[in-house]
Amino acid sequence: TARIVLLDHIPHNDESTPIFNIESTYFTYKMSINIPDVKCSQCSLQLLYIMTDKTTKCGISSCYYNPNDAACKGSTDETAATCAGAPNSQTCIAENECFSNYHSFTDVVINGKQSIESFAMDGQPSNWPYKNQTMQFYSLEASTWKNGWLENLPEEFTTDYTTLK
Repeated sequence: TARIVLLDHIPHNDESTPIFNIESTYFTYKMSINIPDVKCSQCSLQLLYIMTDKTTKCGISSCYYNPNDAACKGSTDETAATCAGAPNSQTCIAENECFSNYHSFTDVVINGKQSIESFAMDGQPSNWPYKNQTMQFYSLEASTWKNGWLENLPEEFTTDYTTLK
């Protein structure tokens, strides 16, 4: 199974202050990505949101995303209290894991020309400003967003394709 990361470390918008179940307070995030020229009849596009606001409030300044343990109480100590915002009270497999995450995905068919196995896991464009940050390790990462778009990015990441037919 091949995994290709198209963009990693997309910063949070600190001005976004959604209130649970009040959609008018929700903030729209927009990002343009380029889908690789791959042939893949059974692919998925996944958006993974690491809730670093919860890990930092629990004293974890930098967390490791472990896909095999992405929902735990924030500690390996069975007797420790469950961190605020943790999804359950199960102990984590390792210390400093990103214990609260949201996953959203959709199955897609990509009719490209190249074999998906020919691509490296880190498929991020060389001009992605956050490319040099370590994959799977996250901390509080915030930046300025305007009208749903992250500011100060190369145009290829902020092109509105919704009008294309």
